[in-house]
Amino acid sequence: MRLKSMKGLSKSVRDRIKAIDGVVVTPAKRARTKPVLRGECREVNRVSLPLPPSVNHYYTVANGRKVLSKEGRAYHDVVALACKEQNVGHNVGRLRVFIGVNSQRFDLDNTLKAILDSLQKAGVYENDGQIDRLVLDRVFNYGPVHVEVETW
Repeated sequence: MRLKSMKGLSKSVRDRIKAIDGVVVTPAKRARTKPVLRGECREVNRVSLPLPPSVNHYYTVANGRKVLSKEGRAYHDVVALACKEQNVGHNVGRLRVFIGVNSQRFDLDNTLKAILDSLQKAGVYENDGQIDRLVLDRVFNYGPVHVEVETW
């Protein structure tokens, strides 16, 4: 996104714009500036989780509407408890999320929705729109699900 100037914007709007990576503010006197480079990782939170229910069991239909199933709600509760026990803090700002799943019975994409929704519900981040990089791997050297959330 390119802005001509920040003149006339409130301080809170200017601060939010400056916090977004890739925003280039072009001063009125100069035609171009170099883009802001992404900084180094500031904080890493790691958490081990159980395997989530498959997408087929994560939702159910009630009164013609698709809603979270009992299994899905139970998984949210388990993830919230695991995050609390493992001292995973709340992250603000831009995020990189690395997820390793130790299972051959699931398609990797079947696990993703449940894991990301549960982490958001547990308060690890406010919105999955904060995630700039998302890596999902099948790994065999951790527990069932290993998650790393980096703030940068």
